[in-house]
Amino acid sequence: GDARLQEARLSMLRRSGRMREAELQMLDMLKVTPDAAWLHFQLAGALTDYDRPRANEHFRRAIELAPENVDYRITYAESLGRDRTGDEGGNLEAAYRTMVEVLDKAELTPGNLKVIYELLVRVADYDRLEALGSFSKVGRTWADAGRHTALMAHLARVRTAEDRLELVEQHRIWGRLADAAAARRPITHPAPRAPGGKIRVGYMSSDLRGHPVAYFAIPLFEHYDRSRFEVFCYSWYQGEEDPTQKQITQWVDGFRWHKDITDREAAQLIADDNLDMLFELGATTHMNKLSVMSYRPAPRQASWVGYPHSAGPETIDYLVLDPWMNPPDPRLVIEKPLLLAHTWYAMGERAFREQPAVDPVAPVERNGYVTFGTANNPYKYTRETVTAWARAVAGTPGSKFMFVRPEGTTPTFTTNIRAVFASQGVSADRVIFETVRGRHLPFYNQMDISLDTFPQTGGTTTCESLWMGVPVVARVGDAVFERMSYSILNNAGLGDLVGKTTDEYVDIAIRLAADPARIGELRRTLRDRLGASPLRDARGFATDWYAMVERAMADPVRK
Repeated sequence: GDARLQEARLSMLRRSGRMREAELQMLDMLKVTPDAAWLHFQLAGALTDYDRPRANEHFRRAIELAPENVDYRITYAESLGRDRTGDEGGNLEAAYRTMVEVLDKAELTPGNLKVIYELLVRVADYDRLEALGSFSKVGRTWADAGRHTALMAHLARVRTAEDRLELVEQHRIWGRLADAAAARRPITHPAPRAPGGKIRVGYMSSDLRGHPVAYFAIPLFEHYDRSRFEVFCYSWYQGEEDPTQKQITQWVDGFRWHKDITDREAAQLIADDNLDMLFELGATTHMNKLSVMSYRPAPRQASWVGYPHSAGPETIDYLVLDPWMNPPDPRLVIEKPLLLAHTWYAMGERAFREQPAVDPVAPVERNGYVTFGTANNPYKYTRETVTAWARAVAGTPGSKFMFVRPEGTTPTFTTNIRAVFASQGVSADRVIFETVRGRHLPFYNQMDISLDTFPQTGGTTTCESLWMGVPVVARVGDAVFERMSYSILNNAGLGDLVGKTTDEYVDIAIRLAADPARIGELRRTLRDRLGASPLRDARGFATDWYAMVERAMADPVRK
């Protein structure tokens, strides 16, 4: 009956992925102690992955019962910020306000720091963000505490060559912790399969559904040579099966889908399939299980597509790259680069469809002025990024900038963004917010030029923009996450739209804006140009991929 022991036991269930078991126990306990604030808080935490609205009800009840508990409010703010139901912009504003109310009282634990940092980034509150600490201090706080998920938000904060190397070390710190934890509880491995059989390849991701990761992975499931390879997929997705997941399941030799499973159990499940090579496609992004790789469930292991940086564990042997994305400084990759022939991914026909159609008339030809824009997530924005966008608008008479983001109904976000544009002399009426999630492609018909984020560039958004006939201006840097758009644009034959410095980036944007004839020509021809490029050759991409796998099979196995 000791509340501390009960809470510890429920925390253990949650941390081991047994969310529904924890939920059932807590619902029974609430019948006996309905006013236990800690119990409502724990139940809310268990529900966040699969029933966010109900989770938020229990967060609110916990706060009502314990109004002075700052950690409850910070965690509630995080959940509100992730709530995609109802008014998403309103949810984000409420999250920000909830967090700001207790910011001066909150202890900057690694968990609280992550929530505060991510909310400040998402509403473009760069002043408060910079006050949280240096790049090294913030990143080391997360790495030392095993908070890999927070490091993804740190990619866009890189400024210098020293920052890039520091970021690699932060990932190594996390990786050593994960590898050491797995070594304390090793899994068992079956006897090796008889030589001469098919190569057995596994793909681990909770995003093998209606998600950008699946869009780029589909060619590997649809076009593999079944006489030479067997393919298995592993998902820990907490939601329900959608048409994309169902289709992938029908293509591959095995699709293992488990909602409630520990990392070690997941690793054992994979090991039991006796793979030759395992690819993880999501690192520690939402609902993924990067720590599984630390158990080494397969003799050869690699990362690809879901996280544009070395993950950290020494048990990951390879990082899949292409010739454009491979960093010039080998110190910026922990694993051995495993290079594809042309491009990091292909735009398969099932994901990049003919509808919505491209309006053949560019907005500048209709309106008489250029519309710049972005559909990238604000976690990739920095003050320097938004300032560069404002400089491009200021340097292009009559132009406007369009944000195609659900944050557009968040007052703090729009106020902060407009303030940066105003600092470059751009009035508020020239900054447009189209608030949409998931149905953003038609808005590219209102955009002439997409301005990429930097240092962390777009990936899916860059492909989508080009597919909709909108050229992308990008900036390239040395690290993997700074080179995605560089790769895509060069594969599309548009390498001249990539600058090496911020000044070059702005100059390219202004020059392109001054050339409506080229904007119109690209509007009408980009889809066809992509169709003739490696980016649209899904079958050729799959052939290159599995040739790459065969090359890796010739490498000696690391112990």
